Amino acid sequence: MGDPATVFDRVAADYGSVEFFHRFGQALVSFARVEPGAVVVDVACGREACLFPAIQAADPGGRVIGVDLSAAMLAGLTGDLDDRSLPPRLARMDARRLGFASGCCDVVLCGLALHVTADPSAVLLEARRILRPGGVVALSVPARPRQGSLGAYHAVVQRYARQVSLPPATDLDIAGLLSAAGFEAVEERHSEVHLPIPDGPAFLRMERSHGARVFVDALGPDLARAFEREATEALEAIRAEHGGLWLDRGAALWRAQRAGAR
Repeated sequence: MGDPATVFDRVAADYGSVEFFHRFGQALVSFARVEPGAVVVDVACGREACLFPAIQAADPGGRVIGVDLSAAMLAGLTGDLDDRSLPPRLARMDARRLGFASGCCDVVLCGLALHVTADPSAVLLEARRILRPGGVVALSVPARPRQGSLGAYHAVVQRYARQVSLPPATDLDIAGLLSAAGFEAVEERHSEVHLPIPDGPAFLRMERSHGARVFVDALGPDLARAFEREATEALEAIRAEHGGLWLDRGAALWRAQRAGAR
């Protein structure tokens, strides 16, 4: 998908408005079982999806630090924290080389980001390094929703995707990666959201506000206009057929412990 930091710099201004990120972030923090007083590092934190639920869960006495490679994401998140009168515990770091001491934290979170990192194995090894023995890593990756009505829209996307050069989708063996990185007690849970969207144009604005924008950018101006016209027609037909339009998204949530006694 190109350089992740550059891609997410472009979408940072709208990233905080992506509602399904917030839903999945809350679900991941709950699955991680963050306790009051915990020290938490949110890797590839974006614009708050996991960070704010983690701050609430770790209170009182906890400390939550957000790290991201995108300077624009961190600038937006600084404003989000200021709006809530929360301290800006943020740092610009590469997830493969975190500037923290070994064994410094209780929980590492990585919400909907591992699949776009350059080296997922290195990210998980670094997460293990900064966790205390028995500490928890919790991450999420996209998964196909079990319910949905967007087949006609996805057919349009696939037809246009064949006309441009895009990197292949990353299908990660999360259980294998966690085991290889030195984690145990691996758990998985499926989560999905179905958000009502008023109309086709609103749906497409949502799609352009996160990493999926890479696809639209790759089309170029002429193809992008043609895609948006056909996609809007497909979405409006779905809305008419089903009496509404929903954004269907799924995620696989994973939780594991760093091997070793507490």
